[in-house]
Amino acid sequence: MTRNKRPQSVWCRRRGGPCFSRVSTAVQHCFDKAMECERLANDASRPDVRDFYRKLRDSWLMAANNHQIMGRVSDYLASQRLG
Repeated sequence: MTRNKRPQSVWCRRRGGPCFSRVSTAVQHCFDKAMECERLANDASRPDVRDFYRKLRDSWLMAANNHQIMGRVSDYLASQRLG
């Protein structure tokens, strides 16, 4: 699955609205899966199924966050080697 490199809108909790920044393919994949899980949770009629998909959504969001953090760490380390 390839995505174009244009900036994607990402929800920023600190700012309470969308942020516009480059999002890696891995991070975008995690956000896509989280959205799919949220849709499935909303469509579920049983509370236990809703809870399952919401927990899965939260796991995908955590994975996206971890990818973003590792990207920042990698960028920082690369800048230290160049400097």
